[in-house]
Amino acid sequence: MVAKKKGFTLIELLIVVVIVGILALAAIPLISSNTEEARSSEARAALGALKDRARVVYQRTPAATVNTITGLGISTTELTGTYFTSTNYTVALGSGSFTGTCTGVYSASPPDLTVTANMISGSASFNR
Repeated sequence: MVAKKKGFTLIELLIVVVIVGILALAAIPLISSNTEEARSSEARAALGALKDRARVVYQRTPAATVNTITGLGISTTELTGTYFTSTNYTVALGSGSFTGTCTGVYSASPPDLTVTANMISGSASFNR
């Protein structure tokens, strides 16, 4: 009796490699869009916290003008996250309005995320 050789042929292995490559190409855009969503979520949460802190400062001293994060009473370590550090954030509080910006959030233009808030009514909006 002759024993058959067991194993895969070169053609079968190439087909598997091609299929795995196609699946990997399909997954890359999904992963990158999830990363951008995560970056946006982190920036929105931090900017929301900055807005809330600015509202507290404004309620205590309506004439206050604050242009630094530490001026809001936030340490730089509080804004250190997975994607951004305190150097990515800028703030401006004055005349009843607040503007906070996080740089480098998106890959498309505009790359920055900005929140603008009315300190009297508490309403706020993001630029995207």
